[in-house]
Amino acid sequence: MSGGWYKQQRSIPERSWFKDANIVQLYTYLKATAYVTDGRYEGRIIRRGSCPTTRAEMMEATGLSYKQVDNCLKKLVGYNEIIVKGYNRFSVITICDYDSCGTSDTLFDTYEVQQRYNKGTTTGTTTPLYIKEERIEDNLISNSIPYKKERENNDVVLEVKKKYNSVFAGILPPCIRLSTSTRISVNECLRRFGLQSVDMVYEQIKNESFSLGNNKTGFIANFTFIFTPKNYQQYLERAQLSRQKKEQKKIIVEPADNVEPQQTEEERLARKNAERCETLRMMATWAKERPESKDSPWMNVLKGAYASGELAEYGIEWKPTTKE
Repeated sequence: MSGGWYKQQRSIPERSWFKDANIVQLYTYLKATAYVTDGRYEGRIIRRGSCPTTRAEMMEATGLSYKQVDNCLKKLVGYNEIIVKGYNRFSVITICDYDSCGTSDTLFDTYEVQQRYNKGTTTGTTTPLYIKEERIEDNLISNSIPYKKERENNDVVLEVKKKYNSVFAGILPPCIRLSTSTRISVNECLRRFGLQSVDMVYEQIKNESFSLGNNKTGFIANFTFIFTPKNYQQYLERAQLSRQKKEQKKIIVEPADNVEPQQTEEERLARKNAERCETLRMMATWAKERPESKDSPWMNVLKGAYASGELAEYGIEWKPTTKE
Protein backbone atom coordinates (compact mmCIF):
# COMPACT_ATOMS: atom_id res chain seq x y z
CA MET A 1 0.00 0.00 0.00
CA SER A 2 1.35 3.42 -0.91
CA GLY A 3 2.15 5.99 1.75
CA GLY A 4 0.55 9.36 2.28
CA TRP A 5 -2.41 10.57 4.28
CA TYR A 6 -5.99 11.74 3.89
CA LYS A 7 -8.22 14.01 5.97
CA GLN A 8 -11.23 12.68 7.84
CA GLN A 9 -14.40 14.55 8.82
CA ARG A 10 -15.00 15.31 12.45
CA SER A 11 -18.63 14.34 11.88
CA ILE A 12 -17.85 10.61 11.53
CA PRO A 13 -18.95 9.84 15.15
CA GLU A 14 -22.33 11.39 14.35
CA ARG A 15 -23.15 8.74 11.76
CA SER A 16 -25.57 6.02 12.79
CA TRP A 17 -23.22 3.16 11.88
CA PHE A 18 -20.25 4.44 13.91
CA LYS A 19 -21.01 2.17 16.89
CA ASP A 20 -20.59 -0.93 14.71
CA ALA A 21 -16.86 -1.68 14.96
CA ASN A 22 -16.87 -3.96 11.91
CA ILE A 23 -18.33 -1.26 9.68
CA VAL A 24 -15.87 1.35 10.97
CA GLN A 25 -12.96 -1.01 10.34
CA LEU A 26 -14.07 -1.87 6.80
CA TYR A 27 -14.92 1.76 5.95
CA THR A 28 -11.49 2.90 7.13
CA TYR A 29 -9.82 0.24 4.98
CA LEU A 30 -11.82 1.22 1.88
CA LYS A 31 -11.09 4.92 2.30
CA ALA A 32 -7.40 4.27 2.87
CA THR A 33 -7.09 2.13 -0.27
CA ALA A 34 -9.19 4.37 -2.56
CA TYR A 35 -7.41 5.86 -5.57
CA VAL A 36 -6.28 9.45 -5.02
CA THR A 37 -6.26 10.12 -8.77
CA ASP A 38 -7.82 8.36 -11.75
CA GLY A 39 -5.99 5.18 -12.71
CA ARG A 40 -6.34 1.74 -14.28
CA TYR A 41 -6.75 -1.72 -12.84
CA GLU A 42 -6.76 -4.79 -15.09
CA GLY A 43 -7.65 -2.65 -18.10
CA ARG A 44 -10.50 -0.76 -16.43
CA ILE A 45 -10.55 2.92 -15.51
CA ILE A 46 -10.73 3.48 -11.76
CA ARG A 47 -11.88 6.97 -10.78
CA ARG A 48 -10.62 9.00 -7.86
CA GLY A 49 -12.33 7.90 -4.65
CA SER A 50 -12.87 4.32 -5.87
CA CYS A 51 -10.90 1.20 -5.02
CA PRO A 52 -10.77 -2.17 -6.82
CA THR A 53 -10.78 -5.01 -4.32
CA THR A 54 -12.12 -8.48 -3.57
CA ARG A 55 -13.87 -10.13 -0.63
CA ALA A 56 -10.67 -12.07 0.08
CA GLU A 57 -8.56 -8.91 0.26
CA MET A 58 -11.04 -7.21 2.59
CA MET A 59 -11.17 -10.30 4.81
CA GLU A 60 -7.38 -10.49 5.01
CA ALA A 61 -6.93 -6.78 5.73
CA THR A 62 -9.68 -6.47 8.36
CA GLY A 63 -9.74 -9.96 9.88
CA LEU A 64 -13.50 -10.18 9.29
CA SER A 65 -15.30 -13.26 7.99
CA TYR A 66 -16.93 -13.44 4.57
CA LYS A 67 -20.39 -12.98 6.07
CA GLN A 68 -19.28 -10.02 8.19
CA VAL A 69 -17.70 -8.29 5.18
CA ASP A 70 -20.83 -8.89 3.11
CA ASN A 71 -23.13 -7.53 5.84
CA CYS A 72 -20.94 -4.44 6.32
CA LEU A 73 -20.97 -3.68 2.59
CA LYS A 74 -24.76 -4.00 2.45
CA LYS A 75 -25.16 -1.63 5.41
CA LEU A 76 -22.76 0.94 3.96
CA VAL A 77 -24.66 0.83 0.66
CA GLY A 78 -27.91 1.32 2.57
CA TYR A 79 -26.44 4.34 4.37
CA ASN A 80 -25.40 5.83 0.97
CA GLU A 81 -21.75 5.74 2.04
CA ILE A 82 -20.49 3.58 -0.84
CA ILE A 83 -21.48 2.33 -4.30
CA VAL A 84 -20.47 -1.24 -5.19
CA LYS A 85 -20.11 -2.42 -8.78
CA GLY A 86 -19.10 -6.05 -9.26
CA TYR A 87 -17.04 -7.59 -12.06
CA ASN A 88 -15.86 -11.12 -12.78
CA ARG A 89 -12.72 -11.13 -10.63
CA PHE A 90 -13.10 -8.03 -8.44
CA SER A 91 -15.42 -5.26 -7.34
CA VAL A 92 -15.05 -1.47 -7.61
CA ILE A 93 -16.20 0.30 -4.45
CA THR A 94 -16.73 4.07 -4.67
CA ILE A 95 -16.56 6.20 -1.50
CA CYS A 96 -19.43 8.68 -1.94
CA ASP A 97 -17.97 11.48 0.20
CA TYR A 98 -14.33 10.94 -0.73
CA ASP A 99 -13.90 14.47 -2.11
CA SER A 100 -15.03 15.93 1.21
CA CYS A 101 -11.99 14.44 2.94
CA GLY A 102 -9.46 15.05 0.20
CA THR A 103 -10.05 18.55 -1.15
CA SER A 104 -7.42 21.20 -0.68
CA ASP A 105 -9.64 23.92 0.70
CA THR A 106 -11.18 22.22 3.75
CA LEU A 107 -8.21 23.02 6.00
CA PHE A 108 -5.74 24.82 3.76
CA ASP A 109 -6.10 27.84 1.57
CA THR A 110 -6.24 27.38 -2.20
CA TYR A 111 -3.13 27.07 -4.31
CA GLU A 112 -3.59 30.50 -5.89
CA VAL A 113 -3.82 32.25 -2.51
CA GLN A 114 -0.69 30.47 -1.31
CA GLN A 115 1.17 31.48 -4.47
CA ARG A 116 0.17 35.12 -4.05
CA TYR A 117 1.30 34.97 -0.43
CA ASN A 118 4.65 33.45 -1.36
CA LYS A 119 5.18 36.19 -3.98
CA GLY A 120 4.16 38.91 -1.52
CA THR A 121 1.28 40.15 -3.70
CA THR A 122 -1.47 39.82 -1.12
CA THR A 123 -2.62 42.79 0.85
CA GLY A 124 -1.78 43.09 4.54
CA THR A 125 1.27 42.16 6.50
CA THR A 126 0.46 38.49 7.11
CA THR A 127 -1.66 35.88 5.38
CA PRO A 128 -2.23 32.52 7.11
CA LEU A 129 -1.50 29.41 5.09
CA TYR A 130 -4.58 27.65 6.46
CA ILE A 131 -8.16 28.62 7.17
CA LYS A 132 -9.76 27.03 10.22
CA GLU A 133 -13.27 25.67 9.86
CA GLU A 134 -15.98 27.13 12.00
CA ARG A 135 -17.00 24.62 14.66
CA ILE A 136 -20.48 24.19 16.16
CA GLU A 137 -21.92 22.02 18.95
CA ASP A 138 -19.22 19.84 20.50
CA ASN A 139 -16.65 20.87 17.90
CA LEU A 140 -18.36 18.82 15.18
CA ILE A 141 -19.78 19.70 11.77
CA SER A 142 -22.49 17.47 10.30
CA ASN A 143 -22.57 16.57 6.62
CA SER A 144 -26.06 18.08 6.41
CA ILE A 145 -24.68 21.50 7.40
CA PRO A 146 -23.02 23.45 4.56
CA TYR A 147 -19.35 24.24 4.66
CA LYS A 148 -18.46 27.70 6.01
CA LYS A 149 -17.80 29.19 2.57
CA GLU A 150 -21.13 27.86 1.36
CA ARG A 151 -22.96 29.47 4.28
CA GLU A 152 -21.28 32.78 3.63
CA ASN A 153 -21.77 32.66 -0.15
CA ASN A 154 -25.34 31.39 -0.36
CA ASP A 155 -25.43 31.68 -4.15
CA VAL A 156 -26.84 29.75 -7.07
CA VAL A 157 -23.97 27.24 -7.04
CA LEU A 158 -25.12 25.91 -3.67
CA GLU A 159 -28.67 25.53 -5.03
CA VAL A 160 -27.31 23.58 -8.02
CA LYS A 161 -25.45 21.27 -5.63
CA LYS A 162 -28.54 20.73 -3.45
CA LYS A 163 -30.63 19.88 -6.50
CA TYR A 164 -27.99 17.40 -7.67
CA ASN A 165 -28.03 15.62 -4.30
CA SER A 166 -31.84 15.53 -4.39
CA VAL A 167 -32.22 14.27 -7.97
CA PHE A 168 -29.48 11.63 -7.80
CA ALA A 169 -29.89 10.51 -4.18
CA GLY A 170 -28.79 6.86 -3.99
CA ILE A 171 -27.89 6.85 -7.69
CA LEU A 172 -24.70 8.92 -8.01
CA PRO A 173 -22.11 9.86 -5.37
CA PRO A 174 -23.39 12.84 -3.36
CA CYS A 175 -21.57 16.16 -3.36
CA ILE A 176 -20.73 16.93 0.28
CA ARG A 177 -18.39 19.92 -0.07
CA LEU A 178 -17.80 22.38 -2.90
CA SER A 179 -14.12 23.01 -3.54
CA THR A 180 -12.97 26.29 -5.01
CA SER A 181 -12.11 24.73 -8.36
CA THR A 182 -15.55 23.07 -8.55
CA ARG A 183 -17.25 26.39 -7.81
CA ILE A 184 -15.31 28.02 -10.64
CA SER A 185 -16.35 25.24 -13.04
CA VAL A 186 -20.04 25.47 -12.06
CA ASN A 187 -20.05 29.25 -12.46
CA GLU A 188 -18.45 28.90 -15.89
CA CYS A 189 -21.10 26.38 -17.00
CA LEU A 190 -23.91 28.65 -15.79
CA ARG A 191 -22.32 31.68 -17.46
CA ARG A 192 -22.08 29.91 -20.83
CA PHE A 193 -25.38 28.04 -20.93
CA GLY A 194 -27.65 29.63 -18.34
CA LEU A 195 -29.34 28.30 -15.21
CA GLN A 196 -32.19 26.73 -17.20
CA SER A 197 -29.74 24.26 -18.76
CA VAL A 198 -29.20 22.50 -15.41
CA ASP A 199 -32.58 20.74 -15.54
CA MET A 200 -31.90 19.56 -19.11
CA VAL A 201 -28.50 18.15 -18.15
CA TYR A 202 -29.84 16.38 -15.04
CA GLU A 203 -32.68 14.84 -17.08
CA GLN A 204 -30.23 13.67 -19.75
CA ILE A 205 -27.98 12.03 -17.16
CA LYS A 206 -30.96 10.14 -15.70
CA ASN A 207 -31.64 8.72 -19.18
CA GLU A 208 -28.02 7.64 -19.79
CA SER A 209 -27.22 4.26 -18.30
CA PHE A 210 -23.51 4.79 -18.99
CA SER A 211 -23.31 7.84 -16.70
CA LEU A 212 -25.17 5.93 -13.97
CA GLY A 213 -22.52 3.21 -13.89
CA ASN A 214 -24.09 0.63 -16.22
CA ASN A 215 -20.95 0.13 -18.28
CA LYS A 216 -17.91 -2.12 -18.52
CA THR A 217 -15.35 0.55 -17.55
CA GLY A 218 -16.52 1.11 -13.96
CA PHE A 219 -17.21 4.79 -14.68
CA ILE A 220 -19.76 6.63 -12.52
CA ALA A 221 -20.46 10.31 -13.10
CA ASN A 222 -20.20 12.67 -10.15
CA PHE A 223 -20.84 16.36 -9.52
CA THR A 224 -17.30 17.45 -10.41
CA PHE A 225 -17.28 15.44 -13.65
CA ILE A 226 -20.70 16.74 -14.76
CA PHE A 227 -19.83 20.40 -14.22
CA THR A 228 -16.57 20.31 -16.08
CA PRO A 229 -17.42 22.79 -18.89
CA LYS A 230 -16.51 20.37 -21.70
CA ASN A 231 -18.52 17.49 -20.23
CA TYR A 232 -21.42 19.79 -19.35
CA GLN A 233 -21.61 21.04 -22.95
CA GLN A 234 -21.65 17.47 -24.28
CA TYR A 235 -24.48 16.51 -21.92
CA LEU A 236 -26.43 19.58 -23.02
CA GLU A 237 -25.93 18.84 -26.72
CA ARG A 238 -27.19 15.29 -26.26
CA ALA A 239 -30.18 16.59 -24.30
CA GLN A 240 -31.10 19.01 -27.09
CA LEU A 241 -30.75 16.26 -29.70
CA SER A 242 -33.04 13.96 -27.70
CA ARG A 243 -35.61 16.75 -27.38
CA GLN A 244 -35.58 17.35 -31.15
CA LYS A 245 -36.19 13.64 -31.82
CA LYS A 246 -39.16 13.62 -29.45
CA GLU A 247 -40.65 16.69 -31.12
CA GLN A 248 -40.37 15.05 -34.55
CA LYS A 249 -42.37 12.05 -33.33
CA LYS A 250 -45.16 14.34 -32.12
CA ILE A 251 -45.83 15.90 -35.57
CA ILE A 252 -49.61 15.86 -36.16
CA VAL A 253 -50.70 15.05 -39.73
CA GLU A 254 -53.70 17.25 -40.57
CA PRO A 255 -56.49 15.59 -42.67
CA ALA A 256 -56.85 16.65 -46.31
CA ASP A 257 -59.75 18.90 -47.38
CA ASN A 258 -61.42 16.17 -49.45
CA VAL A 259 -61.45 13.64 -46.59
CA GLU A 260 -64.87 13.40 -45.00
CA PRO A 261 -65.14 13.41 -41.23
CA GLN A 262 -65.75 10.13 -39.51
CA GLN A 263 -69.46 9.21 -39.36
CA THR A 264 -71.44 7.55 -36.61
CA GLU A 265 -73.23 4.24 -37.16
CA GLU A 266 -76.63 5.95 -37.44
CA GLU A 267 -75.35 8.44 -40.01
CA ARG A 268 -73.76 5.65 -42.02
CA LEU A 269 -77.01 3.61 -42.03
CA ALA A 270 -79.13 6.62 -43.04
CA ARG A 271 -76.77 7.38 -45.90
CA LYS A 272 -76.91 3.77 -47.08
CA ASN A 273 -80.73 3.80 -47.08
CA ALA A 274 -80.78 7.06 -49.02
CA GLU A 275 -78.47 5.61 -51.66
CA ARG A 276 -80.62 2.45 -51.89
CA CYS A 277 -83.79 4.52 -52.31
CA GLU A 278 -82.24 6.61 -55.06
CA THR A 279 -81.06 3.47 -56.88
CA LEU A 280 -84.49 1.80 -56.78
CA ARG A 281 -86.19 5.01 -57.91
CA MET A 282 -83.83 5.20 -60.89
CA MET A 283 -84.53 1.53 -61.75
CA ALA A 284 -88.30 2.07 -61.52
CA THR A 285 -88.11 5.05 -63.86
CA TRP A 286 -86.08 3.02 -66.33
CA ALA A 287 -88.55 0.08 -66.12
CA LYS A 288 -91.56 2.33 -66.79
CA GLU A 289 -89.91 3.68 -69.94
CA ARG A 290 -88.95 0.20 -71.18
CA PRO A 291 -91.72 -2.26 -70.22
CA GLU A 292 -90.54 -4.70 -72.90
CA SER A 293 -87.22 -5.34 -71.04
CA LYS A 294 -88.63 -8.15 -68.96
CA ASP A 295 -85.41 -10.16 -68.71
CA SER A 296 -83.16 -7.30 -67.56
CA PRO A 297 -81.30 -7.79 -64.22
CA TRP A 298 -82.80 -4.51 -63.07
CA MET A 299 -86.30 -5.96 -63.46
CA ASN A 300 -85.38 -8.83 -61.18
CA VAL A 301 -84.12 -6.37 -58.57
CA LEU A 302 -87.33 -4.33 -58.79
CA LYS A 303 -89.52 -7.44 -58.52
CA GLY A 304 -87.62 -8.52 -55.38
CA ALA A 305 -87.99 -5.05 -53.84
CA TYR A 306 -91.70 -5.00 -54.71
CA ALA A 307 -92.28 -8.42 -53.15
CA SER A 308 -90.47 -7.46 -49.93
CA GLY A 309 -92.36 -4.18 -49.63
CA GLU A 310 -89.18 -2.13 -49.99
CA LEU A 311 -90.64 -0.06 -52.85
CA ALA A 312 -93.71 0.79 -50.78
CA GLU A 313 -91.46 1.75 -47.85
CA TYR A 314 -89.53 4.21 -50.01
CA GLY A 315 -92.75 5.50 -51.66
CA ILE A 316 -91.86 4.26 -55.17
CA GLU A 317 -94.87 3.54 -57.40
CA TRP A 318 -94.08 0.47 -59.51
CA LYS A 319 -95.37 -3.06 -59.82
CA PRO A 320 -94.66 -5.90 -62.24
CA THR A 321 -97.08 -6.37 -65.13
CA THR A 322 -96.66 -10.13 -65.27
CA LYS A 323 -96.16 -12.77 -62.62
CA GLU A 324 -93.02 -14.80 -62.48
